[in-house]
Amino acid sequence: MGRPKLRRAKAPTTYGNNRIKIMGEADVKVQLNDKIKWLPLLVTQTNDAALFGFPWIIEFDLSLPTNIKINMINNRYKYNDNGNVNIDKLYKEFAAMFDNKLVLIKNVEPIKLQLEENTKPIALSARRVLLPLKLEIENELKRLEENNIIKKIDPSTTRVTWGTLMVVVRIR
Repeated sequence: MGRPKLRRAKAPTTYGNNRIKIMGEADVKVQLNDKIKWLPLLVTQTNDAALFGFPWIIEFDLSLPTNIKINMINNRYKYNDNGNVNIDKLYKEFAAMFDNKLVLIKNVEPIKLQLEENTKPIALSARRVLLPLKLEIENELKRLEENNIIKKIDPSTTRVTWGTLMVVVRIR
């Protein structure tokens, strides 16, 4: 493969909103079975596992594992002149996916928590919340309860043995 010339690229962020340090981006020739594609590749400054991301999965017409079902996007990503995905077109074309309505995912194995033997349950007290965020958080908790994602309990009548802190992340 050699050393392709890197061009400047915007650093991606992780789920926790941490920037990934990158050295640059290059178009590389990728072969999977009998298909060959020229695709953008981000080169990071860390020695970590390579990721075969969703855009590459789309380019190679790969299917997701059978236990995962998502709405399929029939057309390819359309890139604008800057080489970025045309997000506005995706928002318009797939508006139902962005309407903030919750959908029950079916045929998925339940989550199992494995605890070490003799683990003692703990209940942490609530975090302090900034006053301007309090109403927003209360509304979100009410929405989660109405959608049967969480269940409100009365600690004066129900003993709480396990409890953890909630992390509030405002999505812009």
